[in-house]
Amino acid sequence: MLFVCPSFAQTVPPLDKIQNQQELDSAITALDAALFDAYNKCDLDKFASYIDENVEFYHDQGGVTLGRATLTDSVKKNIQLAAPGTVSSLFRYTN
Repeated sequence: MLFVCPSFAQTVPPLDKIQNQQELDSAITALDAALFDAYNKCDLDKFASYIDENVEFYHDQGGVTLGRATLTDSVKKNIQLAAPGTVSSLFRYTN
């Protein structure tokens, strides 16, 4: 279960105030974007604020992770960022 972070309190209503599918979709989309923005910026305190304290996270390779603190610690240990200068691309234009 995801919790609403205070910075999104004005844009994402509490679950019991959502009245229709469009509002639910908008809330999920906003919270999903915020969660992954925090993850991508390695802001693990903010990331953790979106996760229920009693989360049960299942990974296809790592199995079950129980609890927000354990999940956040696992993310901290396993997050991988591209080191500066290690990302490359090749643009090919064909006409």
